[in-house]
Amino acid sequence: MLKTDELAGGLMNFKHSIDFICRADKKLLARNVKLKEHGKEDFCFVLGNGPSLKKIDLKSIEAYPCVTVNFFHKGAQEFDSSYHLFIDAVFGGQYFDYVKEFKKAHPETKLILRDNMAAKMKQAGLEDNNNYYVCADYVQKGNLIRCDMTKEMTGSLNVIPVAIECALYMGYKKIYLLGCDFNSYAVVKDEHFYDGQEGGRAFASEHVVGDLIRCALVHKQHFALEDYSRKNGVKIMNLTEGSLVSAYERGHLEDILVNR
Repeated sequence: MLKTDELAGGLMNFKHSIDFICRADKKLLARNVKLKEHGKEDFCFVLGNGPSLKKIDLKSIEAYPCVTVNFFHKGAQEFDSSYHLFIDAVFGGQYFDYVKEFKKAHPETKLILRDNMAAKMKQAGLEDNNNYYVCADYVQKGNLIRCDMTKEMTGSLNVIPVAIECALYMGYKKIYLLGCDFNSYAVVKDEHFYDGQEGGRAFASEHVVGDLIRCALVHKQHFALEDYSRKNGVKIMNLTEGSLVSAYERGHLEDILVNR
């Protein structure tokens, strides 16, 4: 089974490589080198949307480089993150509406989208110098990690690994994870920190196996990211209380901030 999966992943990556050579806008991706020009801090926070984030005083970290993802600002509308990564489905409806609202509310935040969103952003009059695009389609297999944002990156079934890859590319030497609960496969309801009192969606029993497989693949990718970061002199710490991501060293936000 594993050999079959490796073979399938290799074939998919071959196809993605051909597609990248033939279709990707290399000039668009080349702009990403500007993201290496971050400030004096050598660390950043990567924030997921897990319910544990409700316990965090976001004002305590807002002054530092922060990477937020997807619908984060539903729960923290005033939070001005340094980077916001939205690589899930944003082709229409509520997703694109959210992107439009985000651009108006946070014009200085560097927004990172999939490269196939560039034309739509331009058409909608939302294109500016704070928009950046990535091609994150490469299938992660073994310990393969590609985090060069000017080329084809390793994709994921979850946005957090791609956010970590972006932080690695930008040159941060310490990456701290918050709100990365990664426990949807272990709870009755899939919740986010911005959900109301009724909580998130309940899992249907027929979807459990598929969810477990996807979570297993993402968890494996976190171990690949830990291996890659360690070999490249980068430290990733998981500061998320109760997180089921076990790939990284654990830590506490208070201990990180006390020395800042």
